[in-house]
Amino acid sequence: MRKAYRIQLCLTAALLAGCLAGCGGSEKTSAPVKEEAQIAAETPTATPKPTATITPTPMPEPVKYQTEDKKMILYLPDKSWENVSDQDGIRLFESEGKGNITILHGTKEELEDFIIPDSEKAVGQFYKENGIGKRDYEVQKYVNNSIGDVGIYRYTVRFEEAAGFEYVYSVNYVVTAGSEIFSVSGTVQQDDVALLEQITNAVESLQICETDATAAEQTEDGHEESNEKDGGTSEDFQENPQFVEP
Repeated sequence: MRKAYRIQLCLTAALLAGCLAGCGGSEKTSAPVKEEAQIAAETPTATPKPTATITPTPMPEPVKYQTEDKKMILYLPDKSWENVSDQDGIRLFESEGKGNITILHGTKEELEDFIIPDSEKAVGQFYKENGIGKRDYEVQKYVNNSIGDVGIYRYTVRFEEAAGFEYVYSVNYVVTAGSEIFSVSGTVQQDDVALLEQITNAVESLQICETDATAAEQTEDGHEESNEKDGGTSEDFQENPQFVEP
């Protein structure tokens, strides 16, 4: 009996020692967790840097130009554009380092060499007659918005660098009304999208206040008469955005 009692005491002591050892081990492993939590609490949270607000560059204010005969209005890109020539129905504006804008007005008889760009093929014919080959340019945009007897044509050409021209783009807007031709063209000297947009907006801002046909319809007392030949009055022209009241 004493031998069995001693064995039981030994087993009890061994179990107690194991429990104490296990508790001691858990204390040792819990200490690093407390230290890590303390370090995390003491580490300051990084403050996010404020995002810089980019203010867009404002577009320059267009400058209104009206021809002396009060027939046309055009909005030039900004004040840097100067009228350097005004003769024989041709008005030329230039801005150093940017390009030029030309306004051409006349009858089809007066401008007999003018090729009306009523198709992309006609555009190619114009350049061909001016000694410019197909490899020297690319028609990037062509739009025909003609309405009835009024022709409205827009096209943009980009010239190849190898062609050696002084300009990169040519923007064109042509309106034909009866026997008259109204043409605005602009050249862009830089490969600059913003500058191209400015000159395009200027070229296409053309407003025609009066044509020979609408002037003929005016009576001495200022009333308009219907023209049976073309079946309309100046009000018909005013429906198109390029025609405005004087």
